[in-house]
Amino acid sequence: MTGTRYKLIGECVVFIVKSPDAILKRVLLELKQVKKIKSITKRKSKRGGKKKKKATAKQLKARKLFAMRAQRGDFRR
Repeated sequence: MTGTRYKLIGECVVFIVKSPDAILKRVLLELKQVKKIKSITKRKSKRGGKKKKKATAKQLKARKLFAMRAQRGDFRR
């Protein structure tokens, strides 16, 4: 089964060499369309929102301290 890949590549090369220009242009056009579709789908998949960073222990402590001060009504530091 190791030779099948190289056999297929060889058959593709023979097809490309023997085919007329019209078929080659059509194949090239199809490949360009596939490339456009891939780029569009890749762009759509990247569009998702950015992931939120996890707060550090220091930030959580400061937030807790602020909440306690806000509860007391003392906003000064």
